Amino acid sequence: MKNEKTSPPVPPQHQGRISNVDELLRAIEAYFDSCDDQGMSYTLAGLQYYLGVIDKQLLWGEQVGKSSESKETVALFKDPEVRRALQVARLRIQAQRATQLLDDEKNTQAQIFDLKANFAWVDKQGLEVTSPDNSVGNKVAVVLPANPGSVTMDQWQEMYKQVMANRKSVHELRVGGEG
Repeated sequence: MKNEKTSPPVPPQHQGRISNVDELLRAIEAYFDSCDDQGMSYTLAGLQYYLGVIDKQLLWGEQVGKSSESKETVALFKDPEVRRALQVARLRIQAQRATQLLDDEKNTQAQIFDLKANFAWVDKQGLEVTSPDNSVGNKVAVVLPANPGSVTMDQWQEMYKQVMANRKSVHELRVGGEG
């Protein structure tokens, strides 16, 4: 998608006056059609603006009971069909962004930021631990008080020896931490 325009599609005259599920479903589809016609990327904020919903939490179902919108609007957005339609719309926006990330050569950082900020994407880092012979042997985690402070080094070493002597082997441990 090329971003030739910089402002979101202008909402129709019904802005803020959607009163039933069918109107809302048509308005959601009209938003996507308008973006496609103008060569614009879909955005969560753009959809929110197009639908005329000021309360972001209401739109995305985060705090439906605590809204500044009218009671009728709140009731409409509690409807299971509306919730599902909004989830599908959100996935459609996320899918477009993910596709752009793979296909577009520009604005990659902006697309990554949008996915992290709006769709809970995260960078993952892994750490692989192996022994010198490249085997993944038994690992032991020991929790001890920080090195001295209220104890001497001799006392700390004694506590370490006691913990190590009383530890269970991996084979003795049971699910849920019961021994």
